[in-house]
Amino acid sequence: MCQSCRATIRRRSELEELDRRVEQALSWLGLVRPGRGRAQGGAPRELVDGLVVDLDRLWEELARDIEGTLREGGGKTVVDQGALQSLLIGFQSRLEGIWTAAVAEAVAAGVAHAGNQLGAEVTFSAVDPSLLSSLQSQAVTLCEATAAKIRGDVQAALIESVRLGENLTQTIARLQSISSLTAYDAERIARTELARAANAGRLQGYQGRLTHVTWVLGPTYKGGCACGEMAGTYTLEEASGLSIPLHPNCDCLWRPATEEEVAGYEAAA
Repeated sequence: MCQSCRATIRRRSELEELDRRVEQALSWLGLVRPGRGRAQGGAPRELVDGLVVDLDRLWEELARDIEGTLREGGGKTVVDQGALQSLLIGFQSRLEGIWTAAVAEAVAAGVAHAGNQLGAEVTFSAVDPSLLSSLQSQAVTLCEATAAKIRGDVQAALIESVRLGENLTQTIARLQSISSLTAYDAERIARTELARAANAGRLQGYQGRLTHVTWVLGPTYKGGCACGEMAGTYTLEEASGLSIPLHPNCDCLWRPATEEEVAGYEAAA
């Protein structure tokens, strides 16, 4: 690696560490700095926020559409099961489409961030297609589990409503009380999964350009999890076998190791 590249990495690592400490201080005080950018494990904040909005909207539309499959007969609620099942299948398909697209964007953001850290031009073409496929497959699996939970909650609510002989107004009120995908859940999932994709993209962007990376604790780290034990310097190969985030809402991330960190790693090896 050329001397100017080393200087770039050192300087940007110092700036990112300073920024992390400011973020951490604000987080511990319960404050949020406007325009904090890549505060979620390297996933752009606007991407995380966008996914949360999309998930909230999708859930609201599903709840509204489910009401359309209900009617009242003899003072009791009657459910069109065929229409209901079609809605739930369509919901899962739309959920998967939104999620896999957001994962691809987060990987691309991670690659771009790696280039910025290295002062180099790194494009999305640097991403291994199998990596993107694996990340999107994980997203689909999570979508399937989320959709299955929602189907179960909806069906349980309708079965109970029919059992009690509730009218249409009562049934709709029962459905509206379901919180399968609350705003908190949506943000937690978006933060965690997009951070995973962004960090994977960042490691891809480092390939062939450096040999060591450092696991940096996120601004919200307060102890009580294994992240403190994981933080430190690794070879790029070692890092590829590790997973950030380590837990839900984890906002740790990878960055290039400085010369001093590489020297410390080699001395300890």
